[in-house]
Amino acid sequence: MRKRFLPPPLIRQKVKLAAVKTILVIEDDPNLRKSIVKILENENFHVLAATDGARGVELAQSQLPDLILCDILMPEQDGYGVLNSLRHTQETSDIPFIFLTSKSDLSDLRRGMTLGADDYVPKPFDAQDLIDAVQTRLAKKTRQMQPYLDQLRQAAESLSRSAYIDLLTSLPNRIGLHRHLQQYLGLRSKCSSDDFIAVVCLEITDMTEIYQVHGYAAADLLLQEVASRLRHCSSEPAIKSTIKPTSDQPFSARLSGAQFAILRPALEHSDELDALIESFTQQLSAPYWINGREIEIGLHWGVALHPHHSNRAEQLVAYGETALRWGQENGVTDYQLYTPEIEAANCDLKQLTEELHRAAKNDEFYLLYQPQVNLITNRIIAVESFLRWKHPRRGVLLPHKFLPLAQDRCLVETMTDWTIRTACTQAVKFQSLSIVPMSVSVNLSYLQFNRPNLIATVGDILDDTGLDPALLTLELTESSLMGDQSKVCLILAGLQELGVKIAIDDFGMGYSSLKDLSKFPLDTLKIDSFFIQNLPEEHYAAVVSSIIAISQTLRLKVIAEGVETEQQLGILRKYGCHAMQGHYHSMPLLPDEIATLLQQGGRSPLLQVI
Repeated sequence: MRKRFLPPPLIRQKVKLAAVKTILVIEDDPNLRKSIVKILENENFHVLAATDGARGVELAQSQLPDLILCDILMPEQDGYGVLNSLRHTQETSDIPFIFLTSKSDLSDLRRGMTLGADDYVPKPFDAQDLIDAVQTRLAKKTRQMQPYLDQLRQAAESLSRSAYIDLLTSLPNRIGLHRHLQQYLGLRSKCSSDDFIAVVCLEITDMTEIYQVHGYAAADLLLQEVASRLRHCSSEPAIKSTIKPTSDQPFSARLSGAQFAILRPALEHSDELDALIESFTQQLSAPYWINGREIEIGLHWGVALHPHHSNRAEQLVAYGETALRWGQENGVTDYQLYTPEIEAANCDLKQLTEELHRAAKNDEFYLLYQPQVNLITNRIIAVESFLRWKHPRRGVLLPHKFLPLAQDRCLVETMTDWTIRTACTQAVKFQSLSIVPMSVSVNLSYLQFNRPNLIATVGDILDDTGLDPALLTLELTESSLMGDQSKVCLILAGLQELGVKIAIDDFGMGYSSLKDLSKFPLDTLKIDSFFIQNLPEEHYAAVVSSIIAISQTLRLKVIAEGVETEQQLGILRKYGCHAMQGHYHSMPLLPDEIATLLQQGGRSPLLQVI
């Protein structure tokens, strides 16, 4: 029975987490190898074992251990050959390397040191000698990393700030709005107040016609001018006169495309909201002069209120957008205030929600798997699972069509359990066909990650399926790390105790920054496809390069999502990215199709180094 981690109550204490170190043992003597593994595991190291030099090199390149213990005298490829191969590969060049040997000739020692060995442990050795050598080298590596962390901190802080700003308009983006609203709600919860907050969403009408008539360049200039007026409106005396504390200033943001938002705190009466929108409408609807031509725009408005509609930042913005869409579809000329009746009136969504509850019982869900390919070995090292709903009438539905409807706790738990169990069961089958350790990743939403019994459920599934916990990766969005960080750390610590790996998905488009990653026990960072699609542009290339460099310093594996072209692949290779996934290699596939790839050796002919 696997040891369970039961989180203690949330008490006032600082949670300090230490990541489990991974040691690779390369030794052809089976009895000695087994003995070394046992010694290290007793010291709570995660241990990988290889029976020969070639296998050891492949494990080192795919798993990136924290330290390598390697015998010298081995058939085919000896320890010197292993060390030489790893020191000539960027990702493995700085991994601490200790030789295990019975050779004591000075010339042999000098040869190993010349190749870059960090230490020797002579055979025979006792357990304490081995542990002392390992811990000494790991401590030295930690000290060597610190200067790099200090040098990169400023770049990380600059990069994190850019994640909250819309590059076209220089307004805060959706993430910046969520963050600001969440912080304001946190401050507001600490004091009693009878006023309310308005989240006002607006969208320019007929943008398609503007693109067609005036062109995309002119449309971008128009959006920039709209943003400028939003900033000006937020500082108008007539609007500011009713605002009391500094933290209650209006806050404008660009959500996407031609859609913007205004956060207006400290409203006391509905007529203040009417006056606010009337003032913004007058300012924003005045004609624009773009490239010597006059452009007039129309606006649709949707409003959600706190605390009337929700206490969650994301939900308030979503409700404002729902009201905006409802007003557009129903010809509302003024602003549309969100009401529960809007949701109730959307019969199709209501019906779909009911069908979603039945889908879990009727076995209508299935998983596809997209390969993740190591950019050094060109071998498939993992697959990411993607949930699909085979609806009996609507056909195959993607998650964004139905996951937002899964708000009921029982339904969330049912879908989470099914997804993790199915992925783990399939991963055991994949592993039997793969010659290298191959993990499977499962995406967890904010609600799924915060369910009360997540740790126990994952542990039970691992016990039932027999999957090595180190081969299960749970992918979290950056928003999952927000909120009560003590609680987040406890959940992550519990998953880490099981041996499960943690990845941050869509990095760069959410709440966290690189400087915050060291607070959490993470293993992998996945760069959002938005940055990969824009890699040919100098700005985005610099962002991706910085993310990879800092992540490598933090010993995080980096996976690039959404790789679609050979040019993108070449840039990622140049920057030392660990792995990739995307349509350039493969679409998400059925299990049998993944099995066929693995039976053919698991290598990608498209990704061979030229």
